[in-house]
Amino acid sequence: MRRIISHTQRFMRTTIENMSESLYVDGLANLRQTKLNLDIDKLKEIVKLLKTSKSVTFIGDSHELADFYTLQLEMLVNDIPAYLINFYEFEKMYLNQLDHNDTIVFIGVYKEWFSDAQKEILDYAKERKIKIIAFVQEDYLKEYADLLYVYGIPDSYNDGYYSLPYLNRLLCEMIYFKL
Repeated sequence: MRRIISHTQRFMRTTIENMSESLYVDGLANLRQTKLNLDIDKLKEIVKLLKTSKSVTFIGDSHELADFYTLQLEMLVNDIPAYLINFYEFEKMYLNQLDHNDTIVFIGVYKEWFSDAQKEILDYAKERKIKIIAFVQEDYLKEYADLLYVYGIPDSYNDGYYSLPYLNRLLCEMIYFKL
């Protein structure tokens, strides 16, 4: 997980109890915002696309991928090839194996961490007409995503990690619904 100076300075002269309460409040706020803005119709569209894809590749950092690991397993037990690939280990040539019947799920928590290498991956995927689903806290990927799902609170950095397991669990259960 990445740390930013302002985040670590925030807790420099505080007690563990105060820090604990602050983190709890931040996490609840992010989760609450995700729930308040829950777009069931968009999630249904996402699940339909996932279920009809030839394969699904989840792209994120190791923490984001861990939050979506059970969704990958649910897809595998339902005969949908699904892969988790860390941004930093992703090779553009992997996309050469994919086509318009495949889907990439891009998971991000903060727009300022969207790198040129990630942009290049999405540009190339778009060029190859690979479907792209994006889960992000801001709408910075609207030009890339076929389905964009904005969750959490914009500019809340790591607090988005509180909402990702909730979205993962929701999608895992929705796979079994007739949509």
